[in-house]
Amino acid sequence: MLSYAVQLFRYLINRPSLRVRVFRDDDSVELGGLEFEIENVGGRPTSLNPAVAVSFWLLRQGQFTRGEATYAVREVDRKLPPFEARTFTASRVDTPRNYGFSWFRTYRFTTTTGHVVRFHARHQLLHKLSPLAHHWELFSFRALGRLRSDMPESLDHYEAHKRLQGPH
Repeated sequence: MLSYAVQLFRYLINRPSLRVRVFRDDDSVELGGLEFEIENVGGRPTSLNPAVAVSFWLLRQGQFTRGEATYAVREVDRKLPPFEARTFTASRVDTPRNYGFSWFRTYRFTTTTGHVVRFHARHQLLHKLSPLAHHWELFSFRALGRLRSDMPESLDHYEAHKRLQGPH
């Protein structure tokens, strides 16, 4: 019985665990519009599935509706060795016409071993949100019709704020 507990503990310590940063999501670019970095912080190597799924909310005909998009990873070598960050690009497979105006995006990255990691962003500027903040803002937006008041006023204001934060 103790050996099973030790094996379970080793599996939980060494299983693949991913960290994701999305740098760019430009749906107007045909090839390589999505650029992201993935780091495997687990003890075992794995590889990335070639499809990245995105769910979002989009204003259509005066109402917000949920939508989905798919990106295909362009790199052939999708291996993720432990503790090594890799940058990938992906091309759009199917995105709606007004995808650039979508809100509350959730990028879903999966590995070949079945591990799933999600990257939550509020909108096109790709400011990362925690899962709790993402769901709370989405709930308050849908229930009250309001967004957070401390959001940047323009793209220039956002870029100036990001420069003040430094490289990471």
